[in-house]
Amino acid sequence: LKFATQSGRSNQRLPLATQQMQHRQLLAACLAAATAALLLTGAASAQCPGHGWTHRAHSCYKWFSEPNYWFQAEQTCLSHRAQLASIQSEQENRLVGRLSHCRDAWIGLFGTDLDRLADPTSYRWTDGGGVGSFERHNFSQLDSVHKPLIRSDGEWWLNSLYHERHPFVCKLSAKSSSLVDWWWRSKGRCPSGWWLHDEQCYVMPQFEANFNEANFYCQRNSSQLASVLTQSELDFVNKLSFGIDSCESAELLDSVWLGLIKLNPCFPDSAGRELCYQWTDFSGKHDNKLPAWETGHPDSADWTVNCVTLSAGRLRSDRCHSRHRFVCKTEASDGNSPPPPSASPPPQVDGLVAAFDFRRGLHNLLDPRTFAIEDQFGVERSAEDGACFKVNSSARYREFYNVGAPVAFNESILSTSEYTMYFRLTVGNKSGVEFLSVRSEHSDPNSYSSLRAELYSSSAEQFVLNVLQRDLGNSTHFTVHNNNHEFNGSGCAANWCDIRLAIKDGILNSPAIREPLRVQYWNSTFDADALALQQLRVGFGSPFYSVARKLCLRCFGVARRRLSSDEVRQAMSTFCP
Repeated sequence: LKFATQSGRSNQRLPLATQQMQHRQLLAACLAAATAALLLTGAASAQCPGHGWTHRAHSCYKWFSEPNYWFQAEQTCLSHRAQLASIQSEQENRLVGRLSHCRDAWIGLFGTDLDRLADPTSYRWTDGGGVGSFERHNFSQLDSVHKPLIRSDGEWWLNSLYHERHPFVCKLSAKSSSLVDWWWRSKGRCPSGWWLHDEQCYVMPQFEANFNEANFYCQRNSSQLASVLTQSELDFVNKLSFGIDSCESAELLDSVWLGLIKLNPCFPDSAGRELCYQWTDFSGKHDNKLPAWETGHPDSADWTVNCVTLSAGRLRSDRCHSRHRFVCKTEASDGNSPPPPSASPPPQVDGLVAAFDFRRGLHNLLDPRTFAIEDQFGVERSAEDGACFKVNSSARYREFYNVGAPVAFNESILSTSEYTMYFRLTVGNKSGVEFLSVRSEHSDPNSYSSLRAELYSSSAEQFVLNVLQRDLGNSTHFTVHNNNHEFNGSGCAANWCDIRLAIKDGILNSPAIREPLRVQYWNSTFDADALALQQLRVGFGSPFYSVARKLCLRCFGVARRRLSSDEVRQAMSTFCP
């Protein structure tokens, strides 16, 4: 006050515009000082009382999972200076429903007159208010006058008996929320759309993915699949599903991927316990305590179940190729440096729907929702060569990747008039190898090929790319289009080469970035053969090659149109440098 008085006295001799500017500067300095004082004295945590509370609008909410009687639940809330939750709007009702995982939970509504329980005006909230314009009371289930207490079940309110025990939701008024909320938002400690909790930022993307796709998505956004290390963090991650419309769609979020995977073999800890699961963000091994496992999990009998989801606060083991929503996590910015950037979309190649770099993982670099690759055989991969496929010598066991889900021929990309696939590959000798196939029946490796691409040696100095594709023809026959392109030198034998299969109406157009020495096309006609479910296969798809063959593949891409050589180079430089 003294400073302001002196400043005002000295301004008497200054021009009016200068005085106004100094007053604005003084006001800004006072606001900054007040904000800093609030933060230093704990106002940043004054919105809600502590861990496990959720701040919405002007209130704080907390779900207590341990079932209790209604009266004891209210006493627990009072011990936190709160009361059983009152609900005044559709948005608040949805929030309470999601807090309680869309299951039974006590709320603060009770009947004041046992003879008038079918009358909404006879009910009161424990915070003193009556039922207002909003209510979700389901009186159709009121089958006894001895049910004056109300619980929520998803988003409906049901009458209950005195001796029932349920989890419950407490609510209290938030304090100092507007100024502190503004301060935290202005500092930008998390990327846009992410949530801040205990110095960490979290996001739940709005689509499903398998474990590998989810892990790669998080990494591209400077984060990791979430680990859950404390009860507070578990409560918070459970709440990230609030963004869905309502409990009616809660089944869409029955499970979400966490960054927890199975170790093989397990490792004993200092107490001799078997620790079989580890967090992918290197925060350590799961101690089998928090989060707890769902009854019947983990499934130790099935060796293919190696990944983990979170469902209603408990862990479930699952196959890694299953599709679920997921949670990413990263450390918050300190407020002085910018937060981790959200992943910007890569440069676009028109029509490109899939791009893979097998040196980095089995991830579609464009969008994990459009195409997926599944490794069923444990293909050897390295940061140098990518995926290297082999044939087992005794059982003639062939390794390959399944690409996408099996589809009917007329629904697949092969049924379009034009498409492109590109590859960067090498063959370990000068013999030959098949690197792409689509079988007429995806479950039968010996069925006819509706598409096949292979490389083989024609001489010491020449290498041949052969591509076969057949169309549907008619009810009596189908046509096979054969495309042979012969290259100078050893081609792709023991050297990396780029191949582009740009096909229109069954005809291969300029298949490789280098020009071929000779090109041959011919068609053949065969009796009709029914096409069943199709699926792309990358790797060894033929039973006829020698076990001495070796194929390594770095890059693979798919486009729904013909790509030029320049467009393939652009895709390669972007997604497979």
